[in-house]
Amino acid sequence: MAALQADGEGTPGVTLLDLPNEVLALMVALGLTHPRDVASFAAASTRCKVVCAAAPLRMAVTTRSSSPSEEQAEARRNVSALCVSWPGTAELDLTGSPLENSDVLAALAALPALERLQLDRCKKITPALCCALQQRSKQHPQLHVVTLQRCFQLSSAALTHVLAARLSCAALSHLSLDKWPAGEAALPRSQLRMLALHNCGKLGSAALQGIAIACPELEVLMLGGGSFLLEEELPACDEAGGIAAATTASTASTQLPSADGERLHQTALAAVLQGSPALGAAFSTYVAGVATQLALMARKLPQLRVLELTFGLPQLVPALQHLALNEPLLLEGRSHPLQVWDLCSASSLAQAQEWRRQVQRRQWAAGGSACARQATITPADVDAFLCAAVNCSSAARQTALHAAAEEASPAQLQQLVSLGALVDARDRSGATPLFAACEAGHLASVECLLGAGASVTLKNSAGEAPLYIAALKGHEHVVDLLLQHCKDTGISWQAHTDGDAWTPLMAAAVGGRTGIVVKLLEEAGQQASDLVQAANRYGQTTLHIAARKGSATLLSALVDAGGADSLLRADQNGRTAAEIACRMRNVSANFLCHASREAQRQRSTVPPADRPRPNEHRQQHHAPQRPHPLLPLSRLNTMPPAGPSQWTVSDVCAWLEDLELHTLVPEFKSNAVSGQDLITLTDEDLQQELHCTSLQARKIRKALASMGITPAASPAPAPATGPATPAVAPSPAPAAPAPTPASSEPDPLTCFASADLQRYRQLQSNIAGLQGLQIASKVTQAQHFTGQVKQQLDNAQRALQHSRQAYAEADEAHKKLVVDESWYPGKVLGGKAKKEEKKEHAETALKQATDEVRSGEQRVAALSAQLQEAQKQQAAWQGKDAELSAAQRDLVSLTERMFQSPAWRSSPRMVQVQDAARTLDAQASEAARGVSTYGKGSQLLQNAVAHLQQAMEGLSRTQAMGMVELMSVRRNNFGMDMMEMAIYRRANEACQRAARDAEEARRLLGPGLPAVDSGLLDAAKRGLFANMLFGGGMMDVMQIAMVRKSIEQVKAMMAQLKPAAQWAQSNLAVYQHKDAELKGQAAAKRRELEALRGAALKAALESGSGGGAVPPIEKLSLI
Repeated sequence: MAALQADGEGTPGVTLLDLPNEVLALMVALGLTHPRDVASFAAASTRCKVVCAAAPLRMAVTTRSSSPSEEQAEARRNVSALCVSWPGTAELDLTGSPLENSDVLAALAALPALERLQLDRCKKITPALCCALQQRSKQHPQLHVVTLQRCFQLSSAALTHVLAARLSCAALSHLSLDKWPAGEAALPRSQLRMLALHNCGKLGSAALQGIAIACPELEVLMLGGGSFLLEEELPACDEAGGIAAATTASTASTQLPSADGERLHQTALAAVLQGSPALGAAFSTYVAGVATQLALMARKLPQLRVLELTFGLPQLVPALQHLALNEPLLLEGRSHPLQVWDLCSASSLAQAQEWRRQVQRRQWAAGGSACARQATITPADVDAFLCAAVNCSSAARQTALHAAAEEASPAQLQQLVSLGALVDARDRSGATPLFAACEAGHLASVECLLGAGASVTLKNSAGEAPLYIAALKGHEHVVDLLLQHCKDTGISWQAHTDGDAWTPLMAAAVGGRTGIVVKLLEEAGQQASDLVQAANRYGQTTLHIAARKGSATLLSALVDAGGADSLLRADQNGRTAAEIACRMRNVSANFLCHASREAQRQRSTVPPADRPRPNEHRQQHHAPQRPHPLLPLSRLNTMPPAGPSQWTVSDVCAWLEDLELHTLVPEFKSNAVSGQDLITLTDEDLQQELHCTSLQARKIRKALASMGITPAASPAPAPATGPATPAVAPSPAPAAPAPTPASSEPDPLTCFASADLQRYRQLQSNIAGLQGLQIASKVTQAQHFTGQVKQQLDNAQRALQHSRQAYAEADEAHKKLVVDESWYPGKVLGGKAKKEEKKEHAETALKQATDEVRSGEQRVAALSAQLQEAQKQQAAWQGKDAELSAAQRDLVSLTERMFQSPAWRSSPRMVQVQDAARTLDAQASEAARGVSTYGKGSQLLQNAVAHLQQAMEGLSRTQAMGMVELMSVRRNNFGMDMMEMAIYRRANEACQRAARDAEEARRLLGPGLPAVDSGLLDAAKRGLFANMLFGGGMMDVMQIAMVRKSIEQVKAMMAQLKPAAQWAQSNLAVYQHKDAELKGQAAAKRRELEALRGAALKAALESGSGGGAVPPIEKLSLI
């Protein structure tokens, strides 16, 4: 143990062991709470062991076993060892332990000085333990605090036993108190000053009056998360302390006069209606009745200072606060007004913090003796009960932290966390406060919760993590914060998948969040390709999901990160991303189709043995067996209804659908494809042109051969502007046309069919007319108006429901007055009003309720009609929007088909530009690979140099510490030796990391890298320096010599790696410049290609009647 050396002339100073035992015991009790730390201190010396045995320790017993049986056995061993070694323990925390009643009672018997016992979430505790605590209260007079919250085997009888156990503070939860207290037995007089009954159900007037009678000295009552039972009659309380359910008012000396009770009820009702007029008459009366019952209970507790009602009824807390500040009955005999808390509000949290400080100051003023602790509420008691209060839950199992996270209140979040709120508490759906804040997009709340230690990997019941829901909702700033937190804490978010194996990248793609997709791909780094190609439960990758409605920018980012393999991968249904985009009529499908064709083209240049097989898991469909031969496709559009031996157009379309050639069906219907066109193509051409698999291509060729269609029987090519109509039987070839002068460019008038140009003008005119209607804004306005009407209708329906409930209650009260002559409502609060006045009041209330129901029904009917009209308008505008989208898709599809004509594709200029663009793309890809390689290598070398610098600093510190120890008077300093070993070990690990990074850089950059000594790298990977023992004498001299030698070796490695890093950085700059230059040239070639297409289409359109403006170049892009 290190000594506390005093300043002076080397004289030894005062150490911890020179202090008195009482001071040492107090220091140990205040500073050490974990049994492992106390055991380490006790093992230092015999005196430390004696001090620990007598110290008033605060111990928390935890277990780390996996199975329940092992966990219980470990908990029993830990508690037994604690009781034997440290019998002076004053506080024992067994929260969540799987201990039973016998284990707890054995610990109580072995710890006579125990003052506070926490048994929260001990699910094996039964009511028998509470009964034993009552019986042994005289044997354990020191025990004054017991917490038994979330022990779900306890019943309402446990409350009676706890009241009789001579405690000053007790906390229970989840009890059903509708039948408590049971029978007519007298309740015990308790010394409780603090009582917590969180999430208890059916708290009626009998239970509240019983608490008031049994706990006359109660200062704090916590009922957060509880439900209340409103009874028609408030039971009278007898002098003996029992509850007499059927006694008269004359026998109850503590019963309030009827006038006072009536005034309390009316004041509470007015406060409820003033705070929320929309609650309705019936519900407001119910809330006022509960407030009256609580006020009657508080009237009998003159020392009650705090009443906590977190997650209480709406307007219940404001009504009680109003009564506590203005009602003379609740102000009489009190030194301070009653405080009513709802810890979901900022004002109540501020009051709780102030009360906490007041108790702290009072404790300091009173001193720290055991008698003072038992006579008053201690700060430890306050902390424990406030922690229980902020962790109580609502009916949906939400805590106050959930509410603060949803309301975007960072100040409340910090206060709740300081009071002990669990940052990873889950509600009924499994959502944590961090999940709720991420879903709502509250950046400040997310930052506060992450700072408090909230987990970013916990998922809700649907398997969704905070990063997933933030990406799905499009909260970009929240995603940035979560990614930075994962990076700082070393959490690999890429390895975590959500429900059905979905990833955050898929969630962002579903919502079309292009910015978030780019950020996720950048953060993924080298794992971006694997992240894009990761499949969910249905075999869908992120590219499949984005292909449904993603933009071209989103699809481009995914393809760039996933590579060509991502385009060739199919889902469970055998569809690639390009097929899904075409099927969903996505406007950006052209990009995927072109990228898919490029991937197929690159695949065709690879030898068959080395080609990837993208669709190995694809379901192989057999071609349907047809009973009749298939005729040439080009004849089926002009044939009469088919006979028994012929196929109709519908038959051929169905056959193409069976082969999953969905894109070929519209081309066949428009007579743009014939059997002769297909039979001349090879298998590779069929796969490229039709986007089909090799198996489908072979099936197509086999079916065409069965028709008798062969290349030799194909007719002569017809003009581009007319349909092809070959004969049934082979016929002699027509005479060759006269030669035409060679031309470098095709004539725009002959490149496109007149029917296509006419269709193009028509679509363009339709699109211009629809865009002039401003459809998008109209759809948004219609949706907003429909939502408003729907919300108004929902509110009207709820109001009508409350009105009907009020009518039913008024009707029932009126019937009781007419039928039962002995019944009168005034009996509820002890009054005796005249029956005739009550009848008149009931008839007035019934009439008013009838009018409210009638007006509500009329409003609901009017709003329903208005909603139907709004939905019709919305559907009409959505139909216009769909019509515009369909026209745009048809225009893009028509443009693509027009530029597939043989005359246009055979243009020398087009071929030249396309070849040049492909060459530049290939060169740019090679430069990009160089940038990636040298970028990684440069980063690795820079990391290696940084690790070596870290190792140099550690070795220098080790050398300095060794010199100091060598020159010190006390040679054998175990503490300094351990510190030197730790610093030396970290330096050794830094050298190993540097060697691994340098070796990886050599593998990436190849022989061009400047020479690096392999011997140094191999030695560093094994552990550059041998492990040494630190000690006094000659060991210090040997240690300094070895450290000096290590420093020299590190300097040698740095001298070799720094030039290598500079060389890699210079090569990286060269490749970056080359990559940017080649990409610019390729983009220029693509723009040139688009200009050629646009000019040709413009010339063709302007040559005909009507003309028409040429759409923007980007709308015609097929690349």
